[in-house]
Amino acid sequence: MGIRKLEYFVATVEYGSFSNAAQHLYISASAVNQQITALENETKLNLFNRTKYKPVLTPSGQIFYQKARQIIHDYYQAIEMAHAAAKTLRIGPTGPVERNLLPALLESYQASYSDLEFELKHGTFKMMREGLLDGSLDIAFGIEDDFKDPMIKIVPLKPLEMVVICARKHPIAKQKKLTGKQLKNLPLVIFSKTTGEYYYQNLIKSFELDGVTPSIQATYDSIDELLTAVRVQKGVAVISKEVVKNQDDLVMIDLKETHHHSSYCVAYAANTTPLIQSFVQQVINYFNDDSNTL
Repeated sequence: MGIRKLEYFVATVEYGSFSNAAQHLYISASAVNQQITALENETKLNLFNRTKYKPVLTPSGQIFYQKARQIIHDYYQAIEMAHAAAKTLRIGPTGPVERNLLPALLESYQASYSDLEFELKHGTFKMMREGLLDGSLDIAFGIEDDFKDPMIKIVPLKPLEMVVICARKHPIAKQKKLTGKQLKNLPLVIFSKTTGEYYYQNLIKSFELDGVTPSIQATYDSIDELLTAVRVQKGVAVISKEVVKNQDDLVMIDLKETHHHSSYCVAYAANTTPLIQSFVQQVINYFNDDSNTL
């Protein structure tokens, strides 16, 4: 039995319906219903009376609800106590931005906590979000859109500058700037839903708001695959300048008058520890120091 099923169950009780719980959990109502049905099958209990307009707890469900809340509390408390003892921070980088960011941050932080160890777990936006939710990560860096969840705290750090990138021999390579509307009919390569579902959704929505039906040639699961596709002229990509600023074989074109946007953030689980909060504050201080750049 996964902790998330218990959290979905408790959320449904506390928010009064599957749809209200889904709204706060950033998933569909059907997904919440499916997880609770799976929970009922596992426990062989009828937790809700579904014959009424809104789900109502059965007598068994009322008892299970009280215990489920305690289990969730104990689960996160156990994680907190274990990490406090281990003095290990598990950090999730998602891309090239952290290559410049993390070495200076970790060195500065270890000056105050000499016995602290770091584990770096690289992955996609989606993997970072799931890691924070299942307790396998303490802190993650990435795009703000893909950490939306009531169980995750998000600290925006910096708005990212969006650009169009292309190969040096691409027909648009000599352009100084493009508007959102000028992306119409340009062959595009983008990140897949596997990389980050919310990032993908917001990217498509931004094209729509710019009045563009994107001509998507292919989707990719990693930044290296995406950049390779741009280099071989599979298409152009809309991405943040900070991610590709050291790619000398690619051309960056300023993107203006557009709804495309992105915000870089640090994220951590809502049930956190003083050690994690201290590191997050170090990150915030780093970004507030004008002498530091990505």
